[in-house]
Formats: sequence, C-alpha cells, structure tokens
Amino acid sequence: MDLVSIRVARPSDAATIFAVLAEVASEIPVRLDGMERQNAIRSIVAECCKGKISWVALDEDRKVVGFLLSQIRSTDSAGMEFSGVELLYGGMLKANRSHGQFSALLQKAKSLGTPLYAVVKHTNSGSMVARLTKAGFSKQEMSLFPDEIALIWTQS
Repeated sequence: MDLVSIRVARPSDAATIFAVLAEVASEIPVRLDGMERQNAIRSIVAECCKGKISWVALDEDRKVVGFLLSQIRSTDSAGMEFSGVELLYGGMLKANRSHGQFSALLQKAKSLGTPLYAVVKHTNSGSMVARLTKAGFSKQEMSLFPDEIALIWTQS
C-alpha cells in the first residue's frame, strides 16, 4: 500500500468524516442510534473541521480513510481542568489499518507542541489505550467517569 497523505480537515470533509466515524463507531464506542445523537455528533465533526487542529488521512485516490478530531481546551472555561488540545474522536477504515496512518495522525497532533488530552472508554475495541501509551501518552490516575481512562501527552 502506498503511503497515505495527511492533511488538515476542512469543512467540506465533515460529511465524509462522519461516514467513516459511523463505520467505526462501535469500536470507539460512540452511540449513533437516533437522529438526535447523530445530529449531535455531526455538529461536533463540523465544528472540529472549522479549526486547524483536526486531520484526515487520504488514500491513493485522495479519499478520506481516517481522521483525528480535536478541539482546544482551556482552564479558562468553567469546569475545565486541562489546557491544551483534546483529541475527541479518531479512527481508520478497516481496510486502511496497520500501515501507520493513525500514528501519522497522532504525529500531526503532537507536532502542535501543546499538551494533548484523550479519553478512552473501557469498551473501546481498537486497543486505543495501548496505541496512545505507545505514542507517549500517560494514563491519569482519575477520570471524570468510571467507564473511561484519561490520558495526557506533554512534550518532553
């Protein structure tokens, strides 16, 4: 397989990213049952595509095959105990896995040079905690909810 390119997500990518997210939703897991949940996730995807800190992986035909959606977080916001970039959702289509593309997406986030925060559900079936710890993220002792693990990456 040829090396996939990575670029910043654009507003025009939102529908395609949602389609990829829907295909991998059960692994993350993220619930997309019902229009209310789907619309909420579509809104998050669209908002993330407006910034410059979300990325897509493209295949040889320039089609989106993976994504990493992020948002800036700050302790200036009510209830926020983290300042940096929160990695909200990420995934790759099954046919495009095991070729380093997701690692390349993580590298883009790390290249920002700001702390990164991610929350992974215990029911995640994509070994995401292992992937993030391999990429230098540290598990936090506590998370907001008992069914998840919080991880943080900081530049050394």
